[in-house]
Amino acid sequence: MTNTPTYEIETKFLKTAMLYSARSEARYYLQTVAIFKRKEFIRIVATNGHILFCAMQKIEPDYNNHYEKDFDKLIPLDELKRALTGYNKNFASTLRLDMTPGNPDIVLNGFSFKETEGTYPDITRIIPENISNEVAQFDTKYLDVLQKSCKALEVSTNSSKIYHNGNNPALISFGLENCFALFMPVRPGAVHNVKDTTIVSQIKDIAGCTGPAPQYPNKTKSAA
Repeated sequence: MTNTPTYEIETKFLKTAMLYSARSEARYYLQTVAIFKRKEFIRIVATNGHILFCAMQKIEPDYNNHYEKDFDKLIPLDELKRALTGYNKNFASTLRLDMTPGNPDIVLNGFSFKETEGTYPDITRIIPENISNEVAQFDTKYLDVLQKSCKALEVSTNSSKIYHNGNNPALISFGLENCFALFMPVRPGAVHNVKDTTIVSQIKDIAGCTGPAPQYPNKTKSAA
């Protein structure tokens, strides 16, 4: 009888990774959450090419005190959503990944499906060697992803920190030892290619710091 290798994947990592997966069909292989197994470690990875999330779990050896073969699996985003349907974190904090030898299907939380075919990017190529602390600009739509990541990871928003890195990927720490995110910086649009002094002058005009002082209604009640 062949034993089926099973791995308990932290649900909070899967839910967070889903936020970083691509939504565009142009790069279909990024519409996934990647599971990489290397000896006693499993890594959960997702990226859309602009932001990236990576988490690591340590797994225990089987009853023969050895680890099953390494593997790379790309879990389709839609199938992962289906596996998480009805999930209640009050009863379980993990989803079971079954890897039956000879079976091309993936079984996650009892749902069987085909993995996405394709070669996932080598994320080690964009891991920064150091942090410059040079302030960079980011697409503001990803600030929402950062907030949702904290919720999925069950950490407070003030636990996260952006390590600015100029034109290189910025490291995002969530205050946890086994996961991180990377945000790629963007160049400001042409509308922002103005001098700092011009921006300051504009906001002073808007706020009423220059010219006639703005007249605010007097809300003090007069004596009867």
